[in-house]
Amino acid sequence: MLGVCCGVLALGLSRHAMDRPKAVGFALANAVVIAVYTVVDALGVRATFNAGGNAFQYVVALFVLDGWPFALLVFSRRGGAVVWPYARARWPVAVSAAAASLGSYGIALWAMTQAPVATVAALRETSVLFAALLGSWFLKEAFTLRRVVGTAVIVGGVMALRMG
Repeated sequence: MLGVCCGVLALGLSRHAMDRPKAVGFALANAVVIAVYTVVDALGVRATFNAGGNAFQYVVALFVLDGWPFALLVFSRRGGAVVWPYARARWPVAVSAAAASLGSYGIALWAMTQAPVATVAALRETSVLFAALLGSWFLKEAFTLRRVVGTAVIVGGVMALRMG
């Protein structure tokens, strides 16, 4: 897991990162939030699973409970005159994105009922690797030595997790 974390840091920190310590602080605070909600989700999905339910039920409950406050916030800030036309024009994309999000989140939480949480969480965070590769491919960002090293460390970390 340490290898995956170090690889993600290598990909995320640029040579100018320390010029903006506040931004680095926010990124590290976000990492703490992710760690906390990962542990909470693991406890919740395992409790649901042990009570005879499944990961899908837990994920749907979370989406339903989290969705309404966000929708109310958007309505209160933007108003129905802005929100409704926007939502009507984009509902097919929104439904597809919601289904993809529900599926990927559900798979991750189901995996937490089958394997150690640390392993699942580390593998889940390897999405940074895909972001770096897609950025290089689609956005023509340079795949620097730092990115090569970060990528190699992530792959090594994933292999170490798999080997136990």
